[in-house]
Amino acid sequence: MLYGILVLLIGLLGYAAALGYAVPFFWAKRYERSLGEALWPALGLGTLTGLVWVGWLYAAGLLADLNPGRLPWAAVGLQEGLKTAAFLGLWYPRVKAHLQDLFDGFTHTVLIGLGVAGVAAGVQAGMWFAASAGGAWWPIPLFPLLLTYNTALATPFLGLAVVVARERRYPLAPTLLAGFLLNLGVHLAYRAALNLAWLPPLLALLGLYALPGVAFWALLRERGILQRYLAEEVQRGLISPEHVRTACSPYRQLQAVRRARRWGRVEFTLRFYRALARLAFLKARGNSTSPAHLRELQREVARLAPKVEIG
Repeated sequence: MLYGILVLLIGLLGYAAALGYAVPFFWAKRYERSLGEALWPALGLGTLTGLVWVGWLYAAGLLADLNPGRLPWAAVGLQEGLKTAAFLGLWYPRVKAHLQDLFDGFTHTVLIGLGVAGVAAGVQAGMWFAASAGGAWWPIPLFPLLLTYNTALATPFLGLAVVVARERRYPLAPTLLAGFLLNLGVHLAYRAALNLAWLPPLLALLGLYALPGVAFWALLRERGILQRYLAEEVQRGLISPEHVRTACSPYRQLQAVRRARRWGRVEFTLRFYRALARLAFLKARGNSTSPAHLRELQREVARLAPKVEIG
């Protein structure tokens, strides 16, 4: 009984790691949609896709040896095909209007990839833990967790293809096919590299640093956009430099919300900083944004500014 609970906990650790990777990506997109509208549905869709894939492995008798370097090419192709079907059939129709630049395409597809990777890493870590039979097991669950999240980096080419097709006016179907083939090629190359004796430790380090590195870059990108495109509102006196500094820092925003609870201003504070982020990113998009919409957001920001806390 205890052994089974430990295997389950190790499996849950895999999915918890997926959530930890996904939150920074959502943070950089929060100005578009709320947590319930963006992060959870994308991860949930990826989770469902991962469960379907693991179910196929079980039915095919491949689950007992879920070694990332030994999976048949058909299993890798099926995973990429399922992620493609999930994105194009269920997610793309919901987020089409929000795919405005390459980072948009990257984020919306990597969230689905992280959901799949969370299931795969959890199941794989649990299986490897069970196979260790109480030996030197403690590094075994960690190793596949680090390895498996690299596969999420093979997912975004499909989202990038959608944005490239729109910006360059390429035919959508061939561009999507090219994105799928890039996903598949990167994933297959990664699986093949795992069979080389000296590469897995290096790839594990890549899994540890690559996605957090991209997420950290996303936060720096957001900070630069906020500082650049909110300078006009500061000069006009609609907001203060302290408002901008708080908007640029997740930690400062948490501090502002904590202070707002004392005075019953939490709703105003959350709305204000979300409106600030949305205003900055819409201004960054230039001609694709309605001037009337920008003026409306500026009025909302000016109205809320005296009622909010700073961090």
